[in-house]
Amino acid sequence: MSTFSKNFKNKNQSQGFIPKLILDNLNSELKNNLEYVYCGDDTYILTSNSDEMKIKIKNFDVQNIEEIKHKLGKDNIRIDELLEYSYNAQKELILLPKENFEQYINGVLVDNNKFMLSKSPVALNKGKYFITPPKMDTVVKLTIGSKNNQKDIEFYRRPIESLKKVRFSTGNNENIYVEYIIDITPKIINFTIRSNDNNIKSIDEYIEVNEYIRDIWIDGLYIENLLVSTEKNDLYVKDIKNKINIWKKVKEIKELLNLEFDIKSFDLEKEDIEHIFILYKALIEKKAVKRYEKIEKFSYKYDQIDGDMIEDLKKIKDTSIYLEHECTYILKLFKKEYEFYGVIGYFNICISKIEKNEKQYDVYIKNYKDKNMYSGMILFQNKDEVSEFIKNSKHMDKLRKAVSIFEEFEGNK
Repeated sequence: MSTFSKNFKNKNQSQGFIPKLILDNLNSELKNNLEYVYCGDDTYILTSNSDEMKIKIKNFDVQNIEEIKHKLGKDNIRIDELLEYSYNAQKELILLPKENFEQYINGVLVDNNKFMLSKSPVALNKGKYFITPPKMDTVVKLTIGSKNNQKDIEFYRRPIESLKKVRFSTGNNENIYVEYIIDITPKIINFTIRSNDNNIKSIDEYIEVNEYIRDIWIDGLYIENLLVSTEKNDLYVKDIKNKINIWKKVKEIKELLNLEFDIKSFDLEKEDIEHIFILYKALIEKKAVKRYEKIEKFSYKYDQIDGDMIEDLKKIKDTSIYLEHECTYILKLFKKEYEFYGVIGYFNICISKIEKNEKQYDVYIKNYKDKNMYSGMILFQNKDEVSEFIKNSKHMDKLRKAVSIFEEFEGNK
């Protein structure tokens, strides 16, 4: 003979706290294919064991309904629209039962006091009723790209707080992010395409992804070989071209100069971009870099220059002169400092005055006539190359013909 204590003692608590014999007895008293099913949290809920279950509920409020109305742009929302919104947004609907709350399962009115069985008393009309939408699992595989540069990409349906729009985007592990939103009412598809930098592991991969995006903006967007968009954005195309240009330079610098870069981000700071152009111009193209900079004075310690030289400089005061010096140039790139050696020549300058103090001579500089002073700087990886450069009798001409990086640099910030 079965007893409550015997069945309870042998019951697996993870399957519910009511012994099977007693649960079967409770279910046998129910009609219309209804039964209690354990749903966790020490709670059984009344449901239907038929193939199809229809639930109808009456007399309730919806939590945050005004916020939902605002997002949907509607004052009156039907329950089917709320359910559709819940699925599209992947948000729970929270219903607040009123005192006269009613619910029907397959057309049968359910006693609110018997809807749930729990170790703790449950008053349904004083709690909340949660409707959790099923998870989105729609996946679409599309061939997408420009006319001559296409990829097979999987798209996943994503949440969007709307009744009129459907949203898809690429997976989280893709190196390119593509999102398209279908606006059902006017039948418009809006696309967003950008590189997913967090998933890009190399310079080559970054260049490839941005060339793919560039081609779409130039040639148009094709899906399954059908042209669906010819939208143009010249500023965006220019920005992408600049990114490709910069990172191709970084690749050349890395390979030809045998430098190791620890690249944490492809989003470059202004200083990084400037230094990339300086390195490329000076060390790859072997050209002097022109820089317009205001120089106030040069200082020479007594053991660096003799008195006769100072007297000679005083005699050519207000006359155009050329000055140069060797330098060690510390350049910071990707948070790391690199040391190079160079020669800097100064042009369109003249001496305004010379002052002697306790430790040194200060030679003050100004623009020669109405010309702007500038410097030409060339860099090398070792000091022997500096010495060889200075030995060349035409090295000053090379510094004089320095080229500015700033026009190119300004367009790439």
